[in-house]
Amino acid sequence: MRTSIACVLLLGVASCEQAPARKPPAEVPISEYRVEGPAPEAPPPDGKDDGGATPPPSTASSEKSEGSTTPATKLDAKNGFAGVQLGAPFKSFRFLKESERSGDHITYKVTRGTPSYGGVALKDVTYTFNKGKLDTIVFSVKANKDCKGMKESLERELGTPQSTSAQAQVWKGEKVGLRFAIAPNSSCGGSVVSRELADAISWAGLQP
Repeated sequence: MRTSIACVLLLGVASCEQAPARKPPAEVPISEYRVEGPAPEAPPPDGKDDGGATPPPSTASSEKSEGSTTPATKLDAKNGFAGVQLGAPFKSFRFLKESERSGDHITYKVTRGTPSYGGVALKDVTYTFNKGKLDTIVFSVKANKDCKGMKESLERELGTPQSTSAQAQVWKGEKVGLRFAIAPNSSCGGSVVSRELADAISWAGLQP
C-alpha cells in the first residue's frame, strides 16, 4: 500500500506539505438533492383483506450509522476537492515533489502555499497520479480547532454521509469517494479517491 493510503487509514495525517502555485478556483456549491422515501406497501393479493393481522416486519436494512444509502451524487458532480479535479493531468500542476512510487502510481507533495477548503486552511496535502492523471488527494487540517468547522463544511456541500463511525465519515458516490476522520488527539484529515483511476485498495480503504 502506498504512503498516501497509509495516511488514509491513519486519519489523514501525512508528512508532507503542499501548495498550488496558482490560487484554486472558487468552489461552486451544488444544488441540493432529495432522497426518495420508502416505497408504499403493496395491497393484499387479489384485493382481499388480511383481517387486521399484524404485517410482517420490514426486510429493509436499518441505518445503524445514521448515514444515507443514496450515492453521494454531489461529490460525483464536484469530481475533486478544494478546486482540484480528479483526472487532471500531471503537467497542469507546479511545485510538486515526488514522495512515493508504486508502479504507475506516483505520489507527490507540494512545496509551497497553503490550500484551503470552506475557509479552513489545510496542510500535508499530497496528490497521487496514475499514468499521469490525478487519482487521489490526501489532506489534513492545519489547526485542530478547525476540525469541527471542516466537518460542517463537508456536510453542507455534500449532504449526509453514506456511512459514519465514532470518528470517521464517508461520502461514497459512483465515481468519487471521500473519507474524513478526526483522531482522538483532535487532529483531522481525509482522502478523496477516484474509483476509476485509483487502485482497489484505496477505494476499499475509504470505509470507517
